[in-house]
Amino acid sequence: MWDKCGMSRNATDLKLAIAEIKAIREEFYKEVKVPGSANEMNPELEKAGRVADFLELGELFAKDALMREESCGGHFREESVEIDGEPKRRSKT
Repeated sequence: MWDKCGMSRNATDLKLAIAEIKAIREEFYKEVKVPGSANEMNPELEKAGRVADFLELGELFAKDALMREESCGGHFREESVEIDGEPKRRSKT
């Protein structure tokens, strides 16, 4: 996320991030081991659920960033740079 979906972004890296997150999520679901018992409160299960949520959220952020082709706020889309270095902005119509 930091390297490919940070403040400066481009389509190539965002697509790689989406693929990497998907692979990590698949590995997580296949390999996750949650210690504890089903008969009591299990904080380890809660932690595993949070990791799953973060993986899903990370993929959502990367997909959203890929669809947003202009620079916006503090996020800089590398493909949207004009020759003078200023980012392209969408006109409000």
